Amino acid sequence: MSLVYQLLRRQIYSHRKEEIWINYSGMPICFGMKEFAIITGLNCHNEDVYDVENMSTKTKMRRKEILEVVGRSCKRNELIEHLQTKNLSKDVKKSLCLLYFLHSFLCPKDVNTNIPKKWIFLSADRKAFSAYPWGRISYDITIKHLLKAVKTIDGKTTNLYGFPWAFMVNFILV
Repeated sequence: MSLVYQLLRRQIYSHRKEEIWINYSGMPICFGMKEFAIITGLNCHNEDVYDVENMSTKTKMRRKEILEVVGRSCKRNELIEHLQTKNLSKDVKKSLCLLYFLHSFLCPKDVNTNIPKKWIFLSADRKAFSAYPWGRISYDITIKHLLKAVKTIDGKTTNLYGFPWAFMVNFILV
């Protein structure tokens, strides 16, 4: 992550809090929602409203099974333990794998934070899960922590949550 550190040291301060501008070889380069969407290919549109009423019976059953396993809150370590049990159906394991991927790679936060209840509910409905704007969620987490890292760039260690790889790729492609 030293590339991120070096890039953040070259930040041009901007009044737009949802973007990061970097002075890269004398050229101002922007990292914003548009760049994040292009690099990741994720849906970065506004948050969709999840329609519980139009859920199929199969999805409702899967949702009930998932809630029986993880409850209404779950941490990443608990998720790993649930995935290692042998008595879960394949559908429930797939949902738990989706949650693990989200919480570990795409939208990571501290391992001790609970996985949001909405994510648990969405994991039961593959169609809604695929259509959900995960790109926006990941981008918001990434920008928040990159900007936080800029403030603590005086040599202190800071955790970069979100998907900072997209930030690095943006400058590698320039």
